[in-house]
Amino acid sequence: MKNLVFLLLFVLVTISGLRAEKIKFKAITKKELNVDKCDFYPEAKAVILEKKGEIDFDFATTKGLVYRYSEGVRIKILDDQMKDAGNVKIRLYSPDNNLSGEREKITYLSGWTYNLENGTIEKTKLEKSNIYTNRLNKYWVEMSFVLPNVKKGSVVEYSYMKESSYFENLEPWAFQSDLPTFHNELTYTIPEYFNFQSRMMGNMYSVQREEKWVSDIVGELNFHSKRTNMKVKNLPPVEEEPFVSNACDLPLRVEFQLVTVDLPGQPIWHIAGTYAQLNKKIVETDLWKVATRGNFPKEVFGAVAGMNDLEKANYLFEWIKGAIAWDGMYGISPSKGLREALRGKSGSVGDINLALNALFRENGLEAYPVILSTRGNGVLHPIYPNFNDFNYVVSVVKIGEEHYLCDATANVPLGLLPPRCLNGSGRMISDNGGTMLPLKGAGADVSTVVTTMRVVDKKLEVDVVLMDKEYSALRVLDDYVKKGADKFQEALQAKYADWEFSDFNFKPERNGIRQNFKLRKDYDGADMIYIQPFLYGLTSEPLFKRDSRVAIVDFPYGSLYNFSTVIEIPEGYEIEQLPEDVAYLLSSKGALFTFKALEGNEGVTLLVTFTMKKLTYAPQEYPELKDFFDRFAELSKIVVVLKKKV
Repeated sequence: MKNLVFLLLFVLVTISGLRAEKIKFKAITKKELNVDKCDFYPEAKAVILEKKGEIDFDFATTKGLVYRYSEGVRIKILDDQMKDAGNVKIRLYSPDNNLSGEREKITYLSGWTYNLENGTIEKTKLEKSNIYTNRLNKYWVEMSFVLPNVKKGSVVEYSYMKESSYFENLEPWAFQSDLPTFHNELTYTIPEYFNFQSRMMGNMYSVQREEKWVSDIVGELNFHSKRTNMKVKNLPPVEEEPFVSNACDLPLRVEFQLVTVDLPGQPIWHIAGTYAQLNKKIVETDLWKVATRGNFPKEVFGAVAGMNDLEKANYLFEWIKGAIAWDGMYGISPSKGLREALRGKSGSVGDINLALNALFRENGLEAYPVILSTRGNGVLHPIYPNFNDFNYVVSVVKIGEEHYLCDATANVPLGLLPPRCLNGSGRMISDNGGTMLPLKGAGADVSTVVTTMRVVDKKLEVDVVLMDKEYSALRVLDDYVKKGADKFQEALQAKYADWEFSDFNFKPERNGIRQNFKLRKDYDGADMIYIQPFLYGLTSEPLFKRDSRVAIVDFPYGSLYNFSTVIEIPEGYEIEQLPEDVAYLLSSKGALFTFKALEGNEGVTLLVTFTMKKLTYAPQEYPELKDFFDRFAELSKIVVVLKKKV
């Protein structure tokens, strides 16, 4: 990249008209200070009155080619609870071993707080003594400040300029935040020699966009730059919604990546790397060495002698889980040597799963590391990978035609990844180029509830048997381990405060978790007995609350639920009326639930099934999906009425 910078010097050294300007706002008005609500989002406790930004290129005498990012924000405080809107943090990439080389720095910073006091506008300046810099780690520095005298009714304002040598990936511009926005505007100017890919990401709203070419003359060189202006108005905030895999990907924003540089008289420089190029680089690193070679105790090899490949993989998988405990650290590279991890019985994701991969290979199994981005860390770019986007590594072992994704940091069986890993696709690294592997689909939330109800001596007795498998079992087991046996039982018993609770049993089995308990309640012996048949598993609370949605609904895994309740009819009683059967299939055929009531000689059996195979739903599918879950929740309210025979 340094050679590229020197080639650009003759082009950009005296560029006029491309330098980013300091963001300036018009003078604050009493009208702005008297704003007491956000018209298009009345519940707002603060609102962004204006946010403006500029991105341009320039030449710094000490660092060569840089880009400059300027941002200015003006916020109205509508509630005392939002005084923290005056607390600002800015992150800068600044390696501690490269202080004289490429890095990011703030070249301008200003802040003001405006208040209306007795009809007069008073303004308080941010002082340099209230600006702090803190090194977060060896790569990142954080600059922070708190704007002074912020209270309900204040308008806070700050602006800054950042200079960066890392122009391959320009700073993304966020149009949307956790506050509603009246006006947001970005202007960016790109010299014609740079081919940047710009992508609109996140929630989709209308954006006004204007482009024009501007000319500059440097000596005898005449070149053009494309200047783009983007505006949005009256933008609602990003709102929390269930089943969002990556909240960081929700805000409406534009992202940039440098693809090529085409200088006059020079070959085209290809900047953005492909996944194949990423794979090639990783194969040359320690990650690949650790993932393919190890130094394991000899007894491990003897223990798997004579096993078939699946048995061998299961044994080695469980051995690693028992040998090295996860220390909670993410990352795709090893943090220590294998021997150190084995001696200390502790290691990071990279230590454990790369060791697992090497153990598979050294025992004759075909295995490869798979790097990925976890849920919440963002979705990987589909074409141009960024090494920093990957924060996790697992192993995939191929047995026959099946691929088993394995994570030995979690309490999961072979072939099942923990929910944190279920985020799109991962990149399998291999010495022949690698490939993308889907991370979802290997497991589901599987639960069966069998309930038997009977009336004995003026008491309603209930036997409940629960069987959880796959992700349902993982969730139950994690809760049991976290709370402990006594607290787990107490939490379950608390759901049935009006019942006598007894005979609770919790039993992990080879393919899941089995629980059972008994309930008992008095009834008054009246002519009518009202029975709610589904006491466990079905909830009356709708899954989705909002009427509309802008984010994709992303379930981490599919679901398969079965609820069966048998009601034994006491002597002298009969069923007044059975509930009607129900069946609801989504138009996409991605999910189905059914309810059936079957009457027999001595009782009635009520059956509910729920199956979901499709995992992602676009916003336009949301109304039907919400209605689907609303109606499913209604099943929990079903009541069976027994009446005395006449």
